[in-house]
Amino acid sequence: DWRRFTILPNTAGAKTAEDAVYIAKLARALTQSMQDHYQQPISGADWIKLMATGGIHDMGTDFNTPELSVEQMRLAVRLAHDAGRKVLAHAEGAAGIRNAARAGVDSIEHGTVMDAEGARLMKERGVTLVPTLYVFQRLVEEGTSTGMPDTGFRKAQEIVRHQGPAFR
Repeated sequence: DWRRFTILPNTAGAKTAEDAVYIAKLARALTQSMQDHYQQPISGADWIKLMATGGIHDMGTDFNTPELSVEQMRLAVRLAHDAGRKVLAHAEGAAGIRNAARAGVDSIEHGTVMDAEGARLMKERGVTLVPTLYVFQRLVEEGTSTGMPDTGFRKAQEIVRHQGPAFR
């Protein structure tokens, strides 16, 4: 069921419903004025996942468009690090990758449409890349036969076109 992926990326790493709600709020609504509210501990989560960009399973998002600003992610990173947690960023598009690296995340997941500046920023800041190397090709091979919506299929096709040059 492809619909379940529209919520899971925003709450990855959560071990309790309370953590899932906390992480979703943190990723979607951080502002400096809310800082005190988010000082509560993040019980059970070792890593906090931020959605720096949308993905192919998020039907209402564009993986090339940042979902969080550098400032929002920087605050999330500071709060997570203060709580002894690491931060990973789901980032497909180049702008989101650059923003996440500038914000100080510990790891970039996917990094599919990385550009030279993003790679440089990650190297300078010691950010780990956890690349997605084959999933998108498989999705394109299977097409919509597995129930993936046309929107997700088109996004996967676009990612495959950009992925080769990004990883060279």
